[in-house]
Amino acid sequence: MIELVDSQDLTIPETWDEVELHGREGVYGAYLTRSVIVAPIGFRLRWLNGTTGESKPAFDRDGGYTRRHVQVLCGLGNINGGTAAAGGYCILTAKGYQAGNLMDALRNFYSAIAPARKAAGADNGIAQCAFWHSVGTFGDDPDYQQVGSSAKSVITPVVAHPKYLGEEITQERLKTIFVGRENYEQYGAVAQDAEDWLNAWHTPSENGIGAGVPSDDPPIFADAADAVSQLF
Repeated sequence: MIELVDSQDLTIPETWDEVELHGREGVYGAYLTRSVIVAPIGFRLRWLNGTTGESKPAFDRDGGYTRRHVQVLCGLGNINGGTAAAGGYCILTAKGYQAGNLMDALRNFYSAIAPARKAAGADNGIAQCAFWHSVGTFGDDPDYQQVGSSAKSVITPVVAHPKYLGEEITQERLKTIFVGRENYEQYGAVAQDAEDWLNAWHTPSENGIGAGVPSDDPPIFADAADAVSQLF
C-alpha cells in the first residue's frame, strides 16, 4: 500500500489507523478503519462448509454449506475538503452473519437515497456505483451482538451511515455523493474487465438455489450507459 500511495500520489485517509496485528503467520501491519466510502461495482457470493472449508455457489443446508462468503468490488472514496473523491479500488470481504450485514448495509443505503434518485431522474438505468455509499460502524456506543447457533461469537454489525437512514435526502445531498461522470464510466469498464473474477465462484446448477434459502440480489454491475448524462 505504501508503494501504491507513493507511486500514485495518493493520501492515506486520516481516519485509517496504522497498527501491528498478530496472526497465524506472525506480525503484520494493517490500516484499520470503522467505516468506508465506496461505490459498489459488483459482487461474488459463495457458501462455505464449516467443517471441510469447501465452498459451493448455492446454499445447501443438508450438505453443510451454510456460511455465506461475499466479496464486493468497489471504487474507494476518500473525503477531501468535505467532498468524497475517488482514491482507487478495494474489495470488501465478509463471512458469516457479517456478510449478510454488509450486503444489507449497501442495499439500505441505496434504498435511503431512492426518493432523491427518483426526483433527479436517476432511478432507472443508473447503476449503484454512481453514488458513494458510507457503510461501517458508527456512534460512540458499541453495538455488540451475539450470533451463531452452536458456536457463539460476538460481532458489531456493519450498517449504512445512520445520517442517510434517519434524514430525508435532498437532491443537493445526492449531488455531493455522485461519483462523477468520468468515474462512473470508468467503473463500467472495470465491471466488464472483472467479469471473470465476479463469476469465478458461480457454476450453473440444474435446481438453482432452491426454496426457503437465504437470497441475494443479482450483482449490481456498473453500467456506462448514456443514462448518466441526465444526472446533474
